Amino acid sequence: SVERLKVVGEWMKENAPVVLKSDFYAAKGETSGVKYVQGQDGFAYVTFDQWPSSASLVLHKIVPESGSTIQILGCDQKLSWESFGGATTLFLPESVKAKCGNKTIWTLKIKGGNNLKP
Repeated sequence: SVERLKVVGEWMKENAPVVLKSDFYAAKGETSGVKYVQGQDGFAYVTFDQWPSSASLVLHKIVPESGSTIQILGCDQKLSWESFGGATTLFLPESVKAKCGNKTIWTLKIKGGNNLKP
């Protein structure tokens, strides 16, 4: 349908750094639906397909540098996060989802996230 193509086109525009000229991989042992992209722009990106009901998302394959910023693409919302024991927890309250709108695939942009672990 035309509406579906419109939604896909908007997502592609918003997520161009993830789709174009990037190295994409699904990490074994990661939360279901989570994928990683090392962008050629120096940022790391994480996509996930379901908003976590626990209001947090734990990532095992990336440890952002101290002071890194994490935000949702297409939304000016910076996220709170912490790293401990080799895992990174992102805090995703429903208020952030309400502000950013409902998406089919959520994409996080991580400045200082060059520490993707294989």
